Amino acid sequence: MPIRNVAYLSERKVEMEFIHVSKELSLSKVDVKLNMAVVASGVEFGKEGGFGQALHVKLEALIDHLSALAFDFGDSDVKLGSWIRFDLTFDYATGHRDSSPGAPNDLIFFAGSELSSVGPPVKLLLCGSSRHARLLRSEPLGHKDEHDRGHVGSNTDWIDDVVMQIERDESENRSIAPKIRSRMTESEQRREHYDWVAQQVHRITVQDHPPAQTADLKGLAQVLWIAPNEYIGSVVLATPLYLEYSHKKRTFRERMRRRFRGV
Repeated sequence: MPIRNVAYLSERKVEMEFIHVSKELSLSKVDVKLNMAVVASGVEFGKEGGFGQALHVKLEALIDHLSALAFDFGDSDVKLGSWIRFDLTFDYATGHRDSSPGAPNDLIFFAGSELSSVGPPVKLLLCGSSRHARLLRSEPLGHKDEHDRGHVGSNTDWIDDVVMQIERDESENRSIAPKIRSRMTESEQRREHYDWVAQQVHRITVQDHPPAQTADLKGLAQVLWIAPNEYIGSVVLATPLYLEYSHKKRTFRERMRRRFRGV
């Protein structure tokens, strides 16, 4: 199995998703690997943290399974609840609920985009708990670090609610899919607010930080919301299963994007 250089991983999400898809996996092969992992002592999972080998086996099984189902994040067939794949340069930062000044930075955002030759870029915003993030260090990101941007932005508390609800659901092995679908039945005014929040948080994450706060990352995520905009580009909001460092060679256009904040 490959040793992945992990930048973000929720162990509870891996465990929960593994339970949900276990009936579809080839469990005979997975069980053999898990039994071997239990016997073996814990193995460092990449250089960014010490994750158990059993968790590694489950993650690899999930990646194999979900990669076959996932869409490229900019695909027109992506919808709420879809699994998506990506390999992008991201801006990232931690923050906290706008209405709680001085609170610990329990949120982390990764904002990236894919250039298009026929229109505005499709933007990707990944949101999660900062305690699952391991970027350029051996301990999780969090309160009082150099990636801190404090409050997320005025009237954006909805995105904090989303992250905290996902954390609660994962801790109790509850699927987030029903809540994702239920948002489409809410009032037009609420849905427009969700669109605005996704666009706003993506813009803040990209524009309010120096180019040094970037990382080339790839991974899988589940779509929470899609904020369409034909003028400045749609934003796909998603919760990551995992992120790992990417060594994909970037095109000239992708490298030039770093000089122009807000793309």
